[in-house]
Order: sequence, then structure tokens, then C-alpha cells
Amino acid sequence: MDTQLGPDYEKVCGVESLPLGATIVVQMADKPVALTHCSQGVFAFEDYCPHRAGPLSEGQIDGTVVTCGWHQAKFDLATGVCLAGPTKQSLKTRRVKSDAGFYWVQKAEMMIS
Repeated sequence: MDTQLGPDYEKVCGVESLPLGATIVVQMADKPVALTHCSQGVFAFEDYCPHRAGPLSEGQIDGTVVTCGWHQAKFDLATGVCLAGPTKQSLKTRRVKSDAGFYWVQKAEMMIS
């Protein structure tokens, strides 16, 4: 097992790979997961909009809000709650931890709304 945080977390990238303002997509099991680093911290979320599966990593991120580029649905990255848009479904998010120079992401999505 390649983790210092237990079996629920997976090492996804070095902290230097995700500077402030950056967003990357990593593959976890069979799902793309986006990580974004903003002034409020690092957030991880499944990289598709619950409305029509648009790639959220290609949308606009402003603080802790991501806006889908397809239909302008907005989600709070800290809670997963849908703030606006054609859907009311929450975004599936994952916890992120930093340890030993790496970011570790929770393996299973959570609904924290």
C-alpha cells in the first residue's frame, strides 16, 4: 500500500505540480478527478458536471466556485452544493490532504452538502 494516510487516500501528485491558481486532472480508479489550488486551499472534485457531464476542469474557477463551461451551473468546491444553474444536484467532492510533499485524495467521493 503506497500511503501514509491509510487505505482511504491515494497519492496523486507532488505539491509542486499544483501551484496556486492551477487545476489538474488525475485518474482515480475509473474516474477523472480534478484538483484545484486557490487561496482558500486545495479542492478535489469529480471532473464532470452532474447536469450533462461537462468537464468542470475546463470551466472557470473563482475562489471556491467552479462554473461549468457548458451550461453555467455553479458549484461550491468546499461543500459540493449547487449554487446556480440548470441542475440542483450537488457536485461529488473528495477530501484532500498534504503530507510529505504530496497531495493525497480520498478514494471515494463524498457528498458534503
